[in-house]
Amino acid sequence: EADDRDLAHARVRREHVLDLERVDVLPTRDDHVLDATLDPSGSTQCQDGRMSFDLPSPMLAKAVAAVPDPSKTPGGLSFEPKWDGFRTIAGWDGTDVELSSRGAKSLTRYFPELVEALPRVLPEPCVIDGEIVVATGKPGAQRLDWEALSQRIHPAASRVATLSERTPAMLIAFDLLRLGDRDLVETH
Repeated sequence: EADDRDLAHARVRREHVLDLERVDVLPTRDDHVLDATLDPSGSTQCQDGRMSFDLPSPMLAKAVAAVPDPSKTPGGLSFEPKWDGFRTIAGWDGTDVELSSRGAKSLTRYFPELVEALPRVLPEPCVIDGEIVVATGKPGAQRLDWEALSQRIHPAASRVATLSERTPAMLIAFDLLRLGDRDLVETH
């Protein structure tokens, strides 16, 4: 059972897109770097023009005093745990991968293992709303580690490469926003 503090931080979102079960993307590595910026509509556009579609801004959580009554919200509600990771929109257009933060900053260069893994594990091009996390500890007793995750944002490519091997990241997928050419955001 969650205590009041956990409930106040519960992620509350209207259920309007296809929900996915928790998906851990197994890490490896790559040297891909891609830069992105936020356009006035709130979506992320890749500056080198390689992505074939823009990445939307993530739907953000809000703190609440208590869990709302789903029966009083049209369409119901779904709840997500607070992962203490980096909220990201991950896009793969069949060629390139882009990881965009909630503030539309590119995270791609900091997580080369995810850039390599996503095309390998995804069945077709897509856009996923999720959270990047790092787990540390002995197998079976691992815990999410904010400090290890925070160290990944480093200016030196050599340090990023070392950390991607020592403390590989995982992507926990919340929602599938796009699948191939189909935009699923307005799908009920």
